[in-house]
Amino acid sequence: MVKDLAFIKGKDLRTVIREEATAILSKSLRTTKAARVAKIKSQEKKLQEWFQKQADKKKWISPVVRKRMLEKRRAQIAKRLSMRGLAKGTFYLIGEHLGLKIDAPKYVLTAVAGSRGKLASALSGKEEGTNRYAITMKNASIVAMTYNAGGFRAFKRAINGRVAHFKKQVQHGFKERAKKAAKGQAKVT
Repeated sequence: MVKDLAFIKGKDLRTVIREEATAILSKSLRTTKAARVAKIKSQEKKLQEWFQKQADKKKWISPVVRKRMLEKRRAQIAKRLSMRGLAKGTFYLIGEHLGLKIDAPKYVLTAVAGSRGKLASALSGKEEGTNRYAITMKNASIVAMTYNAGGFRAFKRAINGRVAHFKKQVQHGFKERAKKAAKGQAKVT
């Protein structure tokens, strides 16, 4: 079907497959969920509420311990905020491996910059062949494949959507070629 689409568009197979891979990765990136900033920042408030509950129960927590716990929680919040969008970033990195232009929000690029080394072994993308051209993508990142992030579901929906798009494009393209052939403007092959 991709060869038919390449024929209809008048492009080589490699170009069509790269365009479709870009569309799939872009859609996967957009539909994979990212952590909400408000939810991440609420962790400090939850710790403050826990301190209040302890005080209500007459359990005393020293100011030094309180300060240390708050500093630790703030560091965790800062780290989580910097990692926000990492699941989306896995699709960006795969596109980067393949030399594809995938647009990503700034928070995704920030997350990718901080975790590029950690994700190197979990992600890959490679091109193979010329006559029988293929793109192979691997995303074994635990972050992207968690249920909450939904990276696998997003990728699966993107592929299914592109297959439906292929079918429409091929049907439409052959109808147009048949119309031109009927008018004597093109040959049907």
